[in-house]
Amino acid sequence: MGTKIFFALFSLALALGSPLWAKDTISALYQKVDKYLALRDKLPKANDSFWSWVPFTEDNKNQIQDDINVYLDQSLAVLLDDTAIKIKNDINSLAAENRALLEKIGQYELEKAAAPKETSALKFWDTSVSQYNDKIEDAKKKIVANTAKIEIKRAEIKSNLAKSNIYLSDDQIKTLLVTVSGQDQLDAIVALKNLYSLADALKKLIGSNSDLNVYKKYYGVFLLATQAHERQLVLFIDKVDNKYLPKLKDLKDENLKLMAETQALAAQNSIYAQNLVAQRVTDVVADKYRDLLKSQRENLNSRLKALSEVLKYVENTYRTVSLASGLATSMEEGLNTLKAILEMPILPPVAFENNLEATFLELSEKLSQN
Repeated sequence: MGTKIFFALFSLALALGSPLWAKDTISALYQKVDKYLALRDKLPKANDSFWSWVPFTEDNKNQIQDDINVYLDQSLAVLLDDTAIKIKNDINSLAAENRALLEKIGQYELEKAAAPKETSALKFWDTSVSQYNDKIEDAKKKIVANTAKIEIKRAEIKSNLAKSNIYLSDDQIKTLLVTVSGQDQLDAIVALKNLYSLADALKKLIGSNSDLNVYKKYYGVFLLATQAHERQLVLFIDKVDNKYLPKLKDLKDENLKLMAETQALAAQNSIYAQNLVAQRVTDVVADKYRDLLKSQRENLNSRLKALSEVLKYVENTYRTVSLASGLATSMEEGLNTLKAILEMPILPPVAFENNLEATFLELSEKLSQN
């Protein structure tokens, strides 16, 4: 596990390339690492006492952990400063604009029903039926244009990830972007991709400097970034368990109750039949979404378990570097595991049927609401 293996390990990251922002990324993390490492050193000695928050008493473990989490969250933001995330945000903006346009079309259709066929010269402020038709047509054209842009940007994300040897199908990309939990997974993929690139950049810096203190600090940067990604996965799993799945269950229970009421009404009047069909579709999609969430949770749990082993190794190596002068250590085991995490399946082969996408999106939006 000497110097030779240490540099062999980083060769894995070379295949993924070194992004132009690597230098700025390290600089941003480097500014945080001293305070982060100092807090980590204080944590094991901190007091669990309720009174430890009082001035001039010992440090409180919970407060120190909160302070560490601030640095982890800031560091995660650095890892997520990525082209793929910017494209994802552009797609979300376009999708939100389309939803607003659809609402606008509904409003125009409603107002058109009471509009005059032609506007009077004396009532120039009125909007005629033909003018409303023009507005509706313009909105529809805008939706078509935005949808085309979304398709292009989905392909850009796919291409961006492929440059880092992360290959996803069109359906996988689509599902990641349509579901709120899928967007969490995309963030996790990007963070791990950039963790790799960070390792490559650090390799070059460590290789050009033999000062143990500098070496220790650079390794501390890698420890900070790795723990930030671990916290990201923990928070995502918590959201699936304590937010997305419970809210989906509530939605499904409410829909089942409504189905029972509608079925009774449909037995008396056929006008309710179509409502019942729509409610049954919602029930089917809710089940599919539940299965998808559980699959994504299992995927995230597997990644977290593997990453925890990486973090354990990185922590041990950091402590070794801190205590042993002049010792060159290897990150081969850690990066091999990171590589394995990247190669894990992202989603089931078929996440959902295309004709159910709108209902998936609707449920996803409801789950994301506070």
